[in-house]
Amino acid sequence: MERIGRLKERYGPVAQYYEVKVKKKRGIATNIEWKIKEEKIEEHFSGTYFLRTPRTDLGEKELWSIYRMLTNVEEAFRYLKSDLKLHPICQGKS
Repeated sequence: MERIGRLKERYGPVAQYYEVKVKKKRGIATNIEWKIKEEKIEEHFSGTYFLRTPRTDLGEKELWSIYRMLTNVEEAFRYLKSDLKLHPICQGKS
């Protein structure tokens, strides 16, 4: 129970979207169940996404696909830089 309390405190912004139940027997945790509070997520994250671009030749689905691809590539680069400690080497002009 203390560990769950510490996690809720540390990750408060995310913890509010989960319901955690601990089953105990004689003061000892025997099972932990959690579920996402769907209504709270929908309430907070529902809305409209706007993408602004000068490209008039692309449709909505194409723009969204390109945007998602860009975010995936950026995530991959963040992973390479943080977890694998790989960084680009920039050389000056000679």
